[in-house]
Amino acid sequence: MDTKTNSPEEINKVDETPSAANTTKTNSEDLLFDNMLMQNLSYEQIKKLLGDSKSLLAKHLTEEVFNEYKDVKTSSWTTLYDIIRSCLKHPQSKIGMYAGDVESYETFSKLFTPTIHDFHAVNSDAVYNGELGEIKLDLHLDPNAYGDIRIRMGANLQSRFPSTQNKEEAENVEAQVTDVLVKNFGGQYFSAADTAPEQWEEWQKKGWGFPLKDDYLEDAGIIKDFWPRGSGMWMDDPTNPTVIIIVNEEDHIRFTGFHRDMQEVYDKVSKIYNTLEKELPFAKHEKYGNLGSCPSNIGHMFKSGIRIKFPKLLASSSIEDLRAIAKEYGCEIRGQGGESSKSFDVMEVSNSRRFMSPQEAVQKWATLLNRLTDMENAIQ
Repeated sequence: MDTKTNSPEEINKVDETPSAANTTKTNSEDLLFDNMLMQNLSYEQIKKLLGDSKSLLAKHLTEEVFNEYKDVKTSSWTTLYDIIRSCLKHPQSKIGMYAGDVESYETFSKLFTPTIHDFHAVNSDAVYNGELGEIKLDLHLDPNAYGDIRIRMGANLQSRFPSTQNKEEAENVEAQVTDVLVKNFGGQYFSAADTAPEQWEEWQKKGWGFPLKDDYLEDAGIIKDFWPRGSGMWMDDPTNPTVIIIVNEEDHIRFTGFHRDMQEVYDKVSKIYNTLEKELPFAKHEKYGNLGSCPSNIGHMFKSGIRIKFPKLLASSSIEDLRAIAKEYGCEIRGQGGESSKSFDVMEVSNSRRFMSPQEAVQKWATLLNRLTDMENAIQ
């Protein structure tokens, strides 16, 4: 087994092997019609499209729930079809639903509520009360084994979410967010529609920004005919950014910070987050905190992640064994290229459950990394 040590810079590079999410369609594609016909699908047709899907949508969309919701709309016209459409084309999805607005979580509660309980492993009485307080971290990692530590948070505004918003609404969100960012923090905003494709691709290779093509987002209705107009990213320093804010991708706002020092990146992102929350109307729920388009992202939508090498562990254990250990801490291990990646020479270790305070999430994540490091060091 080659245990060659990479530099942190090499570890930070994005795996350029195309992931399945961006290059393939599922076998159900040829069964699907245009949007008008899709909204008239029967329960039996939907079950056929889902097949043996293990998604939480397939679990909770019973015939009784379908009949109750098939003709229901929120006040901004989000339908059951808007919520489930992506999973009908991608039944391999883990969750399989996207909210179209704040009301989706209550109007279609028999889908969203049990999904939240299942995914985040919380009971029906759980209430999110996390705050962006101080974190205390004790990581003992090999400094040559990892690249930047990344944290991510997110939010939507109290308007239609990206899967249902129109061009005017998307541009309005873009204007609101970028005005606050530039006014308070300077930096520079780059519209995805007005940036040269070559430049955007170069940023992507560095792990910045977001893909302009994604089958999941397109089939969820997030990528529309006016895409990527209204979407883009803000950088605190365009030459060497440590914080990037993505506007109008899966959610209205995605905060991403990256640095070798966890405390520094956490403090920077928290400051920007608190400023935006003070000046903009964030979409919130009394029990779940911030509401994401996907119910996997609630609370602060907080995620801490790191790309790190454990060559001896990888040689002596199966990736499934390592994933089982990560699950004990509410975390997950992916390949460097993301969820569909099959390469684990560099692992992406992050917390998967968001229904906990950022402090608790970071502590569980750090404890897992220290445990994996101790296991790696114990192998002769």
